[in-house]
Parts: sequence; C-alpha cells; structure tokens
Amino acid sequence: MAGALHERGEHAAAAKELRQLASQEGLAADLRAAALELLVFAELRAGDLDGAAESCARLREASPNGQKLLDAARAAAQALAKGGRAAEADALLASLDGAGAELCAAARIERAYISLEQGDPDAAEAHLSQALACAPEDPRLAEAAFFVAEALYERAEDARAVPLYEIAAKTPGGPAADRALYKGGFARMREGDAAGAAGSFARLAEEHPTSPLFGESLYLQGEMLYRLDRLDEAIACFERLRRASPGHEAMAKTLFRLGLAHCRDARWQEGEEALTELARRFPEFENGAEAELWRGRALSARGNARGARQALERVIARDRGVLAAQARIELGRLHGLAGDTEKALAEFLKVAVLFGGEAEVAEALFLAGQCLEKLGDADRARGQYQEIVQKHPQSPFAAQARARLDELKTF
Repeated sequence: MAGALHERGEHAAAAKELRQLASQEGLAADLRAAALELLVFAELRAGDLDGAAESCARLREASPNGQKLLDAARAAAQALAKGGRAAEADALLASLDGAGAELCAAARIERAYISLEQGDPDAAEAHLSQALACAPEDPRLAEAAFFVAEALYERAEDARAVPLYEIAAKTPGGPAADRALYKGGFARMREGDAAGAAGSFARLAEEHPTSPLFGESLYLQGEMLYRLDRLDEAIACFERLRRASPGHEAMAKTLFRLGLAHCRDARWQEGEEALTELARRFPEFENGAEAELWRGRALSARGNARGARQALERVIARDRGVLAAQARIELGRLHGLAGDTEKALAEFLKVAVLFGGEAEVAEALFLAGQCLEKLGDADRARGQYQEIVQKHPQSPFAAQARARLDELKTF
C-alpha cells in the first residue's frame, strides 16, 4: 500500500505508512530494511529532509545491502546540500566511513562532489584521497578525480591538478580519460614542463585516436617538441596531422611550426613549401609576418634572391618591430651577396637607427662596420664597432667588434 501511495505521488501518506511498518516489533529484517529505504525516498519527495536523514541512520543499522544504503544516503545528502545544509549532508555521508571499504570510498566520492559544489576543492581533494585509500580500483574515482582536478586547474594549482588528471586518464574506460590527458598536458605546459606536456598529448593521440581532441593533441605535442628543439619529432607530429586532417582548425599553426622546424633544421625546400602553403591557404594568419621572414630566409638559402626580397619586403610592410629589423638585416645580406655594398649598408644602418632591439641593433652595427671596411671607410667602421663595445657589451658581436678594432689599429 505504501508503495502504491508513493507511486501515485502521495508521498507524505506513504511515509506515514512506512514509519508505522518500520517501527513494528518482530518485523522481518529484510522487510524493515525495505520499508526504511522506501521511507527515505518518500520523505525526500515530501520535503521532509530531517525525516529522511533520520531514516538513513535507521537504515544504516538495519540494512546489509550496501548499495541500497548508499543510494538512499546519496539522495538524502544531495537534497540536504541543495537545501543549504551542506554540513549535515557531509555528516550523513561521513557516517558510512565504517561500513566497509567500497561503501566508504563511494561515500567519500559523493562528499568530494558536495565539496566541489560548495566551492571547496581542498576538501574535495582530501575526500578523494581517502576514497583512493579505501578502494583504489573503484571506477567512479576517474570522473571524480577529473572534476576535482578541474577545480584546482581553475585556481592555477597545476602541481596538485596533474596527479588527479593522471588518475582520471589511466582508469580503463574512464569517461573523461581523453580530456584528462588533454588538460593534464595544459597543466604541465603552464608549469613549464614541456617534456611532460608532450608526453600527455602523445598518450592522448595514441590511446584515443577517435577522440575529438586527437588533432589538437597532435599539434600540441609537436609544439612542445618544437620548444624542446626536438625538431625531427616535432616535424613528424605536424606532418601526421597534415596528412590525417588537412582541414583541421589548427592547420594554420601546424603549417607555421612545420615550416619553421624545417628551416631551423636547414631543410630549406620543405620549409619553404610549408610556409608557401600557409600563405596561400591562410593569408590573414596572425603570425604571417614571422612566417614570411622565415620564407624569405628559405628562399635566400635556395638561391631565389628575388623571391626572398619580395617576402622580406612583405615583412617590413606588416611589422614595425623586431621582425622588421630582422627582415632588413636579411635584405642587407642579400644586397651584400649581390655585390651591392652600398644598399647593404643602407639596410643595416636603418636597423641601427630605427629599432631598439639590442640583439638586432648590435648585429646590424657589426654588419655595417664590415660594409664600411669594404668601402674603404675605416674611420666610420671603427665608429660602428666602438658603439657595439660601449652600448652592447653583452652582445655576442662585442668580442668580434673588439677584434676588428684591434686589427684596424695596425692600419
């Protein structure tokens, strides 16, 4: 009868009948436990949170069925938490600590979720640690670990988030395994651990080839390897993504890094091809000026002076800072190779006068001094070298400038 009342939505009436039944002397244990379990849910539906909490305590004493007890306690705790009574919800679940390892772990996981809802990831992490100690193989740990890690990540506590992402990632069939590897990679990246981040992204690509994060992870793995100067491995990642998903949203960044990696490894033809494809497919790419600078270098290295000059001029038209200074230095070198020392000198002097980047200015001054020596103007050449020694003493060109000054003294 109580069950029928509950099904009809007459929860208060059902609860009344169930209380009377559960209080009868001599009632069979299994029937008492069943009555108390249903009573918890009837009281919750009737809005009687105090009654539900009390019935949970009685059910804990009466029921040998851990799962039913957990379901009832979880429902009551969630209702208490939503009703602004989080401390009581936590205490209710805490009462299950001595009810066996699996039940303890499940209750701790639920307490972790409640702590997260209350904005307390520290308490959530502590509950999760206890759950791990109770039942490290519990499959529910994976998802809980992911959400606790997310809360810590949002607070930029990456060192604490990473181990939890690992728990979420290594659990077989975990619902958030690919996302855990992805976010764990970002957490490591923010900590400056490029090698660890590359490992996380590599695992995602290998273990979850159908994940929607597969392509982005391949790019990020390559990016981390690029930063580590592991150029061959980076190129392999970028090429794999290029072949597998040519229309991926990260393709512009992929072509950019692929081109630079090839150029840095003196694979000028491959670098030029990647950067030319980038310019053709993504003319508005945000790092287009830097891409053109490297394309100009690649064209110059391959003997295409005209194409190199055109690329470098585009850099100067799009940038007013360091990239433009570097482009002018490359233009000066091209003029020098063509035998036009005056034009080369003009480009180097523009860098020395117009730009403030110490590395570029020191290099331009030294190259200008060499041009002046070729033109037979030793006095002005000495002036360039002296400026390097006086204003840029930490530059790698300072030692060369001193050597030239010493040499010019003999003339």
